[in-house]
Amino acid sequence: MKLTLRPQESPALAFDRQVPVFNIYYPLQWDSDAGDVFCNPVEAMEEVRLDEIGSAALYFHFPFCETICNFCPFTRGKFGDREIIARYLDALIREVERKAQVFDLKGLPVRAIFVGGGTPSLLTAEEILRFGAMIRSRFDLSRLREFSFECEVKSVTRDKVLALKEIGVTNARYGLQTFNPYWRDMFDLTATLDQIYTANELFRTILPRSSFDILYAMDGHTEEDFLADIEEATRISDLVDVYPIDNVVTQIKLHQKAASAGLEPTSANKRFEMNIRLREFMREKGFLPHNGHGYVRCAPAEVKRNPVVSRSYTFDYHNHVYGHADTVVVGFGVNAISILPRMTLSNTNNRGQYIRDMIDGDGGNSTQISRHGPEIDASRPIVTRLPYHGFVEKDQVRWRDVPEHCLDALGQFIDAGLVLDSGDEYRLTMEGWRWYVNMMYYSMPPSQKTVLDNFIIHHLRQPGRRITAEQITFR
Repeated sequence: MKLTLRPQESPALAFDRQVPVFNIYYPLQWDSDAGDVFCNPVEAMEEVRLDEIGSAALYFHFPFCETICNFCPFTRGKFGDREIIARYLDALIREVERKAQVFDLKGLPVRAIFVGGGTPSLLTAEEILRFGAMIRSRFDLSRLREFSFECEVKSVTRDKVLALKEIGVTNARYGLQTFNPYWRDMFDLTATLDQIYTANELFRTILPRSSFDILYAMDGHTEEDFLADIEEATRISDLVDVYPIDNVVTQIKLHQKAASAGLEPTSANKRFEMNIRLREFMREKGFLPHNGHGYVRCAPAEVKRNPVVSRSYTFDYHNHVYGHADTVVVGFGVNAISILPRMTLSNTNNRGQYIRDMIDGDGGNSTQISRHGPEIDASRPIVTRLPYHGFVEKDQVRWRDVPEHCLDALGQFIDAGLVLDSGDEYRLTMEGWRWYVNMMYYSMPPSQKTVLDNFIIHHLRQPGRRITAEQITFR
């Protein structure tokens, strides 16, 4: 896929098309042509040098769900009984223990923890406490700034939220997606609005923060329905993540339901217009973006003073996923991703195999490994940090190692009015803020673009996936 940066005289549409994926882990890993290379995840940690890590985030994955939502692209599955959850927790703890034998996990400068899924809140209160005790015993949390835990409101109880508080969770996150009954049915969401409001109140009264996701730009989605969702979201929360639906990786079932309902695909132009309207509406409600899709309620003085991006709050986990050359993510559990110096790891997505490898084996050899050079690590602040967070400090960039392609892209962004050189940092302009995914793609080294192109093509070729040229190319 090629993107053409348009002249500055046409700032409303800086690119000729929209990259059709909106959540990108970088450096990219999946490559359909080269084939996959696998390794033992414990042995791979022996290669990591602690002195190359400036800041670390931990990720723990729990792949269990009571309901399979058809928009969700993440590794998850239904479970038959609670025994499998208990056994999986044993395996997860065993993975941490095994890696601690070959790598100084206590030496990691941990600043963020994210527990995702799936549905981590399917753990009992006692299992949550056991999980928290393991983290405290295996990691130094003296520099921890944020501890996020994903929940599904049907499984939320007061005892569980109190357990989250006890283990140090600072932010409960949940996938609300929409308040609209029609769209909740389209997404196969089964939680009631009463359950949503009850869980939201528990989080707000017991934990420091809570946040949830809202989706938009589905086939047939109207601006009226979209703004009604945002209106209610801003009423009940100070933190809201608003995502355009990622049709490249949603389940085929959702495409089939949309086609059966006769819903018209949302064009790239309409999606772009909805994004602009979102920004305007959120500002009217006193919210500013803090990253590519997250909004935070701000003091009126800040909203007036800072029209582009808030720095009053930051989601620290994403400061590591979309970070600098020395920010790392260390993942544990099924399909967990680790972003490390000169390599990216993805654990197996097979739940049964993962449990066998960790409990009965030596960790197995089913973790995918991709190696890259220091120039890819050095490119991260330009490719991800700047577009996603809205700014990058110049002294945090290893300029001597940044690929020439990234430097050229940065220069073009400045010329096009998407990025401002403010002296000690680069900052997105208001126009640049509308294009964070496209800017990530455009500034990637060609080798990484090829990986993403192959990923997109692989998914577009799946039978039943309905994506038209109008959804990608601007008119």
